[in-house]
Amino acid sequence: RTRRALEDVGLPGRESYQLDELSGGQRQRLLLASVLAVHPGIIVLDEPVSAMDPDGANSLYKLLYKIHKEYGTTIVVVEHRIDYLLPYMTDLVVLKKGRLVAADKFENAARVMYKDETLRHFVPALWRIKLGLEEKFGVSLGNWRTEEEAVAAAGSLDELIQQAKTELLPVKTANFTEKSTFGDTLRTYTAESSICDVAADCGRLFMALIHPRSGQVLVDGTDIAAMEPADLADKIGYVFQNPDLQILEDTVFDEVAYGPRAKKLSEDKVKRQVETALAATGLTDLADAYPRLLSFGQKRRLGVAAALALNPRTLILDEITNGQDAVEKERMMSYLKALNEENGITVVLISHDMDTVRRYAQRTIVLHNGHLVFDGTPAKLFDGSINVERWGLRCPTATAVGNALGITATSPEDFCSSISMKGERQA
Repeated sequence: RTRRALEDVGLPGRESYQLDELSGGQRQRLLLASVLAVHPGIIVLDEPVSAMDPDGANSLYKLLYKIHKEYGTTIVVVEHRIDYLLPYMTDLVVLKKGRLVAADKFENAARVMYKDETLRHFVPALWRIKLGLEEKFGVSLGNWRTEEEAVAAAGSLDELIQQAKTELLPVKTANFTEKSTFGDTLRTYTAESSICDVAADCGRLFMALIHPRSGQVLVDGTDIAAMEPADLADKIGYVFQNPDLQILEDTVFDEVAYGPRAKKLSEDKVKRQVETALAATGLTDLADAYPRLLSFGQKRRLGVAAALALNPRTLILDEITNGQDAVEKERMMSYLKALNEENGITVVLISHDMDTVRRYAQRTIVLHNGHLVFDGTPAKLFDGSINVERWGLRCPTATAVGNALGITATSPEDFCSSISMKGERQA
């Protein structure tokens, strides 16, 4: 059973591995294997793909669906992002602030979510396109479950474009403004999960947490070979993938204040910088809370707040969107965008979240099996000319459907707006 379970989750032959030899995504697969080995009738999973690349997430849910079909196992998934589940889910239960909003077949529950602006961003991107177009043109586009089904309906969309009578809507642009210096850009490194943290090692090199065996690492033109992390704390902030590794204090406020106090700042200045960082990350109401009792998503934001409190010139964030719901992610990325554009802070994301990459990144570097395979803009990476799936990645839904229809879109909302614009031009 152990061997079969490990094979099922893509970890064959790793029976003798130490846990610290596995990446975050592989550890999640291992947890699933430990459950599968006892052949349960019901499996409950809490955000099982949060640390996986898109290919790993797709593979895991395909596996779970196969288990469901073969053994009749009930699969219950607690998840913020349900896009990967769209082809498989039958029922959807929606909770908002502890209250039941909907419990119905997916199609019905998704419509309830879409009508609530605070829940709309949780609707799978494909259905945000579908429901947005249905609302705009007053038609029914069928029960889309895959991008292929959406693209197959291109004929119907073309008819809608020809008939479009709506006002021309502006296309939202959320890319960072191009800057001329390294210190003013946002870059994203996307890394296949079995690389063993190559991208994360780059971040640790910049923080002087590890030192190069050869060559140089320059920060502001200075070789940091002889420096310690404390020497760089106000230049480069680093947020680990595992937030528990950075928690030192007994309250959220003191945790964020740790760095500024270590720099011997006045208590008034410490208070101002901490309060600003807490407000930016939505943690003000939790200032007196015990950090280790926070949710995973809250701990992620706490790590960012602690880094921000030192006003660094560069932020390196490892899988920062993991465990964040749509509202939290939007707040976080909007704040990082402002830091980048208004304050000139370099933001480096190490991420498997392709929607965030497409929408926010200015430059993207892709690592696969320890090698650099792409260095360019997100628009080029996802324009359809490159088979990104061979690198374990996935083109964002709105962009993929848009590519097939000759539409450039970074989000479902952009897609619907572009349909209107295209229709207006053709009319």
